[in-house]
Amino acid sequence: MISKCYPKKYLQNDNVMITYINIKGDFVMRLKKFKERNNKQIGIIIFTITCVLLVNGVMLYRTFAIFEVKTNQNVIKGTVQDPGDIYFAYYVDEKIKKDMPQKNEGYILDEEKSYCGELGAKDESIKPTLNEEDWSITVKGMKTSRTKCNLYFRKYYKVKVDETEHQVQTSSKELTIETSGNILLCNNGITAKEESNKIHLSNITKDSTCRFYETSTDAINSIDNTKNYILFLTDEETQSTMTITDLQEVTIDLNGHTKNGTISNSGTLYLKSSKENKGIINGTITTNSNSHTEIENLKIISTNHSIIARNNSFVHIKNIEISVSNPTWTPAGIILYSNSNAEVVDSKVYAPFGIILEGNQNSLLVQNSNIETSGSTALQVSSGIANIMVEGLCKISGNGNGYGIWSNANASSTITLNMLDNQIPTITAEQQAAIYLGYGVLNWQYGEAYGKRANSSTQSVTLTRKGTSLTTENQAGTYHTYLNQITTE
Repeated sequence: MISKCYPKKYLQNDNVMITYINIKGDFVMRLKKFKERNNKQIGIIIFTITCVLLVNGVMLYRTFAIFEVKTNQNVIKGTVQDPGDIYFAYYVDEKIKKDMPQKNEGYILDEEKSYCGELGAKDESIKPTLNEEDWSITVKGMKTSRTKCNLYFRKYYKVKVDETEHQVQTSSKELTIETSGNILLCNNGITAKEESNKIHLSNITKDSTCRFYETSTDAINSIDNTKNYILFLTDEETQSTMTITDLQEVTIDLNGHTKNGTISNSGTLYLKSSKENKGIINGTITTNSNSHTEIENLKIISTNHSIIARNNSFVHIKNIEISVSNPTWTPAGIILYSNSNAEVVDSKVYAPFGIILEGNQNSLLVQNSNIETSGSTALQVSSGIANIMVEGLCKISGNGNGYGIWSNANASSTITLNMLDNQIPTITAEQQAAIYLGYGVLNWQYGEAYGKRANSSTQSVTLTRKGTSLTTENQAGTYHTYLNQITTE
């Protein structure tokens, strides 16, 4: 048998396909019906299957969604409430807490790091602050509801000295720093004292700044609207004017040193020397309208009025030595203008005129002080209405052609002489009467007067304490006036 292999052949004839296959020499012929592909029909089938799958997928998703469990868990342990217009997140020592720290735990609000904003975003115009008295948060500048504040609390204050930042524990409130300049300025109520060639800072209650300057002018030009403290570390020989504006509060501590020039205060000024040695002012101190000035432990040397209290000002003077000299005219140690209030305590005044009251509605207290002149009246009311109290160990001495106390006939004065700590005032005049009162009331409760002439008055009234009367005696050309106890039989 002869075997032959032939390739396949395809013949098309009337949709009949004939296949010839030679297998082992045998010839076999098979007939199959030919079918043409229908693409449109195939597309419809595929689309139908796809739609069925999509519908089944949606139904399956909804079935799972019905059984979905949703839970809310607090990051901070506690109950969840409607936050309202504003809500807070508290961070204590960098850890989030449910509650704000308690007042007695020593924490402060880090205002630099804390912030507020809509939905927690930072808005520079919204400022959170802590009211430490009632321990509550105040937010200023809020413009919309749903404002969130992130509040950070820490147990230390930041004190920046020049370029170095120090951390001061809230339980301490004190810091010692090195000296590196002529003048030290600190803000936010810090007080400074020089000790053993170093500077001890106290009363640190806020984040604060201290800086050294070469001159007092540089320091005074750098004060802010907090409570400022200026500490002199050397004498300043250069003449300059230190000006405090109406919104400023400053303590100027001469620290036993000398300041040449004038000081003008329109705000709140505490001028002193913290050392036992008195600081020295070579110049004039002016207290302007509506100002508050306290001067302590200083020597004031001047050729002009030493202390000038302008209208509506207050000045408290304690442990002060005032020395005024001028060969061409007669300035005063202290001069007050309308609606001024002055207190002179434990002080000494030596000037051509001691104290002069000008204008209307002035008030003066002289307590345990010596007022002495170099040729004029020691205490003079030139005009207006004045209320004067002289009490304790006072010596009011008018030398030359001056009186001890003199009140113009056009003025209306109430002058009281009184005892303090079992000490009484003494009023003297070298060439004139010790006391001349033109119009008003002399309320003589305690005290003595010595003058070249007898005390006199025009339209005044003299009052004495109960059971006493005023007595004047001429003792070798000096008129001595005192209270005499009335005896009853």
